[in-house]
Amino acid sequence: MPSPLASALLQQIDSTKSFLDNLPFASSDFCDSFPCYTNQSAPSPISSTLNWTEAYSNDPSTHTIILGLSNHDNNKWSTLELNNIDKFYPQKLRNGEIKLFQGKLIHNKCIFPKTKYIALIIVPMSLRQRIFDYYHSGPLGAHMGEYKTLSCIRLCFTWPQLRTDIKSMLQTCAHCQAYNSWRSRRLEVHFSWPVTSPFYIMHCDLWSPGQLSSSSSKNIHLLNCMCDLSTFVVSSIASDTTAATLAHIFILQVLLTFGTCAVIVVDADSSFYGTFKAMCKILKVHFWPLARGNHKGLSVKHYHRFLNKVVTISAEEQGTLHIIHQVYKLAQYAWNSAPVHGTDISRSLIAIGRDLMFPLDMELRPLPSLNESNQSELYEYLCSMSNNSKFATKVAKIIIEERRKSMRDRVNSSKTLPTFKVGDVVKVHVQVQSSAENNKVGKLSYQIRGPYQIIKDHGNNSYDIQRYGQPKIEYGQPNGAIKKHQACDLYLLPPNLYPSNPLDTLDQRFLNYDHPPIQNPLHRPLCIESRADQFLFPPTIIQQPLQDQPEHHLDIEAIAPHLPTPPSPPSTPPPLASTPSSSTPTLNPSTSPSLHESILASHDKLFFIKYTPTGAIRERWYLIQIDLESTEDAGLDPIQTQNYWCVFHAKHVNNEKKSNELARWWPLWYEYTTGNDSIITYGKRILFRPDQLPSEEKYVQWAESFHLPSIQLLGPFNFLPINSSNRTKNLVPVSIWRSFKDICIAEYLEPPTFGPRNGPEIPTTRSRKKKRKSSSS
Repeated sequence: MPSPLASALLQQIDSTKSFLDNLPFASSDFCDSFPCYTNQSAPSPISSTLNWTEAYSNDPSTHTIILGLSNHDNNKWSTLELNNIDKFYPQKLRNGEIKLFQGKLIHNKCIFPKTKYIALIIVPMSLRQRIFDYYHSGPLGAHMGEYKTLSCIRLCFTWPQLRTDIKSMLQTCAHCQAYNSWRSRRLEVHFSWPVTSPFYIMHCDLWSPGQLSSSSSKNIHLLNCMCDLSTFVVSSIASDTTAATLAHIFILQVLLTFGTCAVIVVDADSSFYGTFKAMCKILKVHFWPLARGNHKGLSVKHYHRFLNKVVTISAEEQGTLHIIHQVYKLAQYAWNSAPVHGTDISRSLIAIGRDLMFPLDMELRPLPSLNESNQSELYEYLCSMSNNSKFATKVAKIIIEERRKSMRDRVNSSKTLPTFKVGDVVKVHVQVQSSAENNKVGKLSYQIRGPYQIIKDHGNNSYDIQRYGQPKIEYGQPNGAIKKHQACDLYLLPPNLYPSNPLDTLDQRFLNYDHPPIQNPLHRPLCIESRADQFLFPPTIIQQPLQDQPEHHLDIEAIAPHLPTPPSPPSTPPPLASTPSSSTPTLNPSTSPSLHESILASHDKLFFIKYTPTGAIRERWYLIQIDLESTEDAGLDPIQTQNYWCVFHAKHVNNEKKSNELARWWPLWYEYTTGNDSIITYGKRILFRPDQLPSEEKYVQWAESFHLPSIQLLGPFNFLPINSSNRTKNLVPVSIWRSFKDICIAEYLEPPTFGPRNGPEIPTTRSRKKKRKSSSS
């Protein structure tokens, strides 16, 4: 650190003066503190966007305090005045700690007896949520937790019940509610299936090794059915995965072989959920889907992990996956011959009444002798085995039930039973898949959906939920999808949700430098539209509505319709060039007729313009095309006003990695939906050929009206014509790009990209001639 600067800082540290010494009510032993509010002439960033005067007048307590400070000294208050204000203020007013400075109430809080004080701004009721939004939801607030948000606010501001308000506001932050989605493992209570009889409850699922070769068009699927009591598995190859085929296999391999069953359990998250549901409808068997995310409840998943191991080892040893036709039956036999976990009883003994032996066992055992004379011994043997078999089955049930109970008690000893009840409003944790096509990363996306309402408690830690606000039954039919979820995936929502209302400050402008915020960021996770407050229940306390109006032009533009008002024409026309031809691009035509004539003479009517999207700060260049037909329909009168309807173009999605000069440029079409507030929410980009006009009810084109001379950079010009040397449509000529590069540099815009690095590779022919060996001397 330079010595002059260090000495100046040390001098300031040793000084006992502060900015409050210049105030008329300050004293040397009363206002020695570090500043949290500046007394300079320049206003603070927050003050430029908040109406403090109106907020103070709307708050009864602060209004009374300001009237009292204007009529008498700051420490002379009557009992009537103190009784009409919040109990947070009377003692501070009697001590003379509250002053009025530059239109704001200041509380001089003592932080060290009679030596150190801190000046805190008293915030009226209507601005408390805005202050919280800035320090918690703003770009620099970064949605910190309760303690860190409170520590930032309490060093600058104060109001009654500050800590309680920060805690409640943090719980009602819609963005935090949309992000906080960790699974509550303490609510993941373990339950077990009831002990019945073999093949009474069956767990079913499909398993596939994937596509075995590039020539095969279909994947091999195995229908694996497991008995809940004995965990005995029946595995069969399915030619296809239709409900009729699966029902036919299930009847042949299970029902007609081992007996009928009463319940079929499937995974609700499986891609074959609908197929199994249709199969159960065909078989007239009770369909029992598990709750979403409850993969542990499907017992056949354990067999799938075992099958993966067996197939992997066998395929690596044989060098091919085509041995799956032999391996799946060998794995089934090995699994069924093993004992039930935690017991010495084999699965086959419980299911079919005998142990499954290995071929070597049969070779080592002698053959049984035939008994032709005395049948009494055989009769006694059958009677004994009949009684012993029933007794053994009962013993197996008792052992299995005790094992399940001990495991259930051990796992649930550290769990917390869920406290949800019918009617609670909740949010649900979901899995989000990453998609490079949609520019989405799973771990960086909201993994919450809601709000939902619990409509039924199934017990066993599972609930039926439905979208909040939709009745369960309407005209005898369910209205809205009903989903089944575990308690560990559900989270209670507060009565109110408040999206953040950003302030026009430096950090917010820096965040919007390249990309402005979208209109409805919370529409998909929490069904909140256009940053409107969401009241899940009627509020118990009705307060006076906020009257804070936007004071900055960015606020006005943010709430404007999606088609902005055309900018006003400049007072002085820019310098004009000569009248352009259809083949030569021009910059800033001289007069309105010459500009209009050049557009009429151009075939494609293309322009490069400079434009700042609504809510952003950085100016960028865009390729647009003049639509004269829409200009006439909009009544813009281009000859007199020089306003034109402009259609934006962008790179084709397959040319995103190519440079600008090698890319095709197509019009921008988007899916869109209209919310209850009549605000358009744009979806993903949809490709339509330039000469195609899709439905206006589903798709919208990015097109706006502009005063063309004020934003024009280069134009008009045409696409590269189709000829023997060019077979690609919608290419901008290289000469146009090179001329436009110089204009971008002069206008301090990001220049276009050049170079064939990302373009199509030029095929080259290699010589196959062998090199001659040099003769040795």
